[in-house]
Amino acid sequence: MRETMTMLDTLAAKIKSAHECAVAAANKSFRHAKEAGLGLLEAKSQLQHGEFLPFCRNLGIAPRTAQIYMTVAKSADRAPFKSIAQFLTEVKKAKRQAHRDARDTERAGTILHAAPHEQYRIHHADCREFDWPHDLDAIFTDPPWADLDAYRWLADFAADHLRDGGLLMVQVGNAEIGNVVPILTSKLNYVWTCAIMYYEGKPIMGRFLGLVRPVLMLSKGSWDRDGLACGTDAITVHDNSNVKNLHEWQQPVEPWLQWISAWTRPGALIADPFAGSGTMAEAVMMAGGNRRLLGTEIDADHSRVAQGRVIKAEEKKAA
Repeated sequence: MRETMTMLDTLAAKIKSAHECAVAAANKSFRHAKEAGLGLLEAKSQLQHGEFLPFCRNLGIAPRTAQIYMTVAKSADRAPFKSIAQFLTEVKKAKRQAHRDARDTERAGTILHAAPHEQYRIHHADCREFDWPHDLDAIFTDPPWADLDAYRWLADFAADHLRDGGLLMVQVGNAEIGNVVPILTSKLNYVWTCAIMYYEGKPIMGRFLGLVRPVLMLSKGSWDRDGLACGTDAITVHDNSNVKNLHEWQQPVEPWLQWISAWTRPGALIADPFAGSGTMAEAVMMAGGNRRLLGTEIDADHSRVAQGRVIKAEEKKAA
């Protein structure tokens, strides 16, 4: 018994020493991160526009890591950490704030490009009050998932404004799909369920690792698919690191680009009543074929971001 207690006492001493060293290292790491961040902020103030990211890369520092360092540097001085849990919590807070700061910077730069576009038109307007044409070839959109009234309006809108045989593709949350399907099928014909898939997910409701985002496919009457390509119903997003760089609920372009290219014809008029940051507009532009986009976004800043995003993407495509 005494030998066992001696072994436990020795083990306890080792554990305590390792814990104290870990906490000390955490505090040291945070101080170094703050020091690096202060240096980066100073360098950024001296560099010309466009020089900061190459500067970071030459140092071997990824842009996102640099943003975290600068966020730590701008945070208020705090008491030393007493546990690794406190350190990790502070790091998570810094990462979240760094992501918000990076998104705000990207949005501000994108808004500078904002201007009306003749072919990909995004209006600052309430979709319910906008004067929509009655000959839409397709609607590709992503309403607020928890807002069932938005889906009720969308069902009526699609039934009234799609041409016969026109297509609606709409994203929906997994938790809401059971309520949304009856709403949409009360006015439209169900065609298929597609999906956006991710390699990495995050826990949802503490029960599921969310890797799948459903996209419902419906039509006004029988879907007019003559001459259209055979598209895939599930598309995996391999890199989602910049998916939400402009909007908290931003969706990836790649799946929508593939679906628009496969299931709409050149020259098609496509609507997006919930334009957000302009994902559909960019996808329509990338699909080419003289397709047109008509969208509305109720938030003024979001609508300007969407306009600027399309112009930036068009310039990049032409380069």
